[in-house]
Amino acid sequence: MYDPSLAQMLGEYILEKRKEMGFTQKDLKKTLGFSAQFLGRIEKGKVMIPEKCLVRLINHLALDFDRIDKIYKSYASERVAWLFDEARKRKVRRGA
Repeated sequence: MYDPSLAQMLGEYILEKRKEMGFTQKDLKKTLGFSAQFLGRIEKGKVMIPEKCLVRLINHLALDFDRIDKIYKSYASERVAWLFDEARKRKVRRGA
């Protein structure tokens, strides 16, 4: 499932950690099993990183549990807020 908000948050964190560790996109090509161009799209939040690749990156880039947990919780909270906002809008339009 692609969600721009989650993809953006994860992509920014992956980019930050990749640079912190001193890796280029090409350096991670073998680890991830896809092109540097696709990694670039992930880092820009244009596509969602496949979970099996995220698992590899957790080890390779020493991604932090608390940071990933915070990203997913933030995403979930935003999504729930959006759902209820949409429900309120529809209720108002129906006149209920």
